[in-house]
Amino acid sequence: MRSPKSLLNLCYAISRYRETAMTALVQELLDTFDRLTDSERLDLVLEILKRTVHLDFPPLSDEDLVLNAEGLFLELDEQEALYE
Repeated sequence: MRSPKSLLNLCYAISRYRETAMTALVQELLDTFDRLTDSERLDLVLEILKRTVHLDFPPLSDEDLVLNAEGLFLELDEQEALYE
C-alpha cells in the first residue's frame, strides 16, 4: 500500500504527465474542498485515498521521478531551515 505522501506525489506526476487543463468540475470540487472544515477535509481525503490506492497508474518517467525528488528535497530544506 502506498503512503498518502507518495500518492500525492504520484498524483502530481500524473497531472504533469497528462498535461491537460483542469476541468471545471474538478475546480469546483477543489473550491468545495477549500470550504470544508478540517475534519471534513480529512474524511474526504481518506475516502479518496481508499478509492485510488488500487488504481493502475502509468509508470513515472525519469523526468517525473527527478522532479518529485527535487520537490521533496526542497521541502525538506525548508523544514530544516525552520529549526536552525
